[in-house]
Amino acid sequence: MCGVRARYTTAYSSTRPVNQPYAELNWYYNFNDYEMSFDGESLAIDGAKNIFELKVGYEKQVGNSVQLWGNVFGGWGSNGYKSYGFTAGAKYSF
Repeated sequence: MCGVRARYTTAYSSTRPVNQPYAELNWYYNFNDYEMSFDGESLAIDGAKNIFELKVGYEKQVGNSVQLWGNVFGGWGSNGYKSYGFTAGAKYSF
């Protein structure tokens, strides 16, 4: 995997980030061909060799204990590969 991420941070102070919108571009390359054999029968995965993913997200620090984040992403690759989705989460530290 190879990727790059750009983000912008605003903060209450230089040590405590508060807001971080970001954009990310990733490239996944599958080096291996996967194949299995059982009793003389072979099964191979004919998937995408190259996959490109674009992700846009946001991270937010709420007070001293709560962190929220979310992103949406899309992936495209060889052999007609397509993937879309989102991720959201929260973390409470005590």
